[in-house]
Amino acid sequence: MRMTLADDAQAAKMVASGLSFRQAAEALGTTDKTVKAAVERHKTRKKRKGKEVPLRETLLTLDAKAIKKVREGLDKREVLILNVRLTAQRPWTLQELATSLQVSRQRAYQLEEALLERLADAV
Repeated sequence: MRMTLADDAQAAKMVASGLSFRQAAEALGTTDKTVKAAVERHKTRKKRKGKEVPLRETLLTLDAKAIKKVREGLDKREVLILNVRLTAQRPWTLQELATSLQVSRQRAYQLEEALLERLADAV
């Protein structure tokens, strides 16, 4: 059984509340191995999300000079991602970005993640 994001979150909550992996698996109708993997995915997402949100908020509050300085060391694709995904008032979807870059959504996501890591060091 493939677990959704909501299932991952539910499994993590069940385990955090004191249920064993086996008990959570029985309640969700899956295996304890699947529940363990779901809990790990959920933890990874939470860590990543916690790292991204403050950086995005920081980028939105930077003045024009600071944004210009950040852009100086970026290539064209990274500048596009910065403009349309990270500092835009209405950010593009990953699909819109992927179409513009002529890559898959997954590749657009990977490029954005790499840029976020670089920017975290720069800001």
